Amino acid sequence: MWQSGPMFPLTPVQVKSAPVLPQVVVLLALAIPIGVPTGALAQNPDDGTQLHAAMPLGGDSIILQPAKRRLNMLATVECKDFENIKLVGTGGTKKVLDTDGNPVKQYPPELGVRFTVGSRTVSQEPTPNTVEATTDVDHFQSNLQFRLKVFHGIHATVLEPTEMKMIGIPADIPADERIYHLTFKLPDVPVEDRIMFEVLDENGTRVAKFHLQLM
Repeated sequence: MWQSGPMFPLTPVQVKSAPVLPQVVVLLALAIPIGVPTGALAQNPDDGTQLHAAMPLGGDSIILQPAKRRLNMLATVECKDFENIKLVGTGGTKKVLDTDGNPVKQYPPELGVRFTVGSRTVSQEPTPNTVEATTDVDHFQSNLQFRLKVFHGIHATVLEPTEMKMIGIPADIPADERIYHLTFKLPDVPVEDRIMFEVLDENGTRVAKFHLQLM
């Protein structure tokens, strides 16, 4: 059985803030488990669907109560190894192959996730969920937690990030947007498995989830 790693303290890293991602169609959102977001892929009927090193997982929004403040979220999966993976076929004939045409049996051993949350982040969800929060908005968005759930049939394994950083504005300076970067180690996860990226508040209550699935 896979063991989940310990939670790591948040490490502020002051770098130039990256530009907000352009608005994309919500492809992976709350309670809608579908496959890899096709809007981020190069489609060729003969060669299959080529994955990229950075692919959007979609966006979501929440309303904090009683503050009545809206926070928008964007998640992007980052993995250099995806550049060597393509999806061929559909339905029961779907295959995961490398660029030489050989079958790929497992997800890459490491995944990165870039997560942006804030009031100035691009809105993609017309009907946001309500989340109860007794703290102010900046405290809420600056103290989020994250994890991956890997589903193998009905069995779920929880993976904690091996590294978690806040990039852009340091955590001790109030801001209307926070950008996190998470690193997760995957312990020999078959390509048939489904992965869920979960966003939790500081008390461990899930406030959003995004799906990644190859098969």
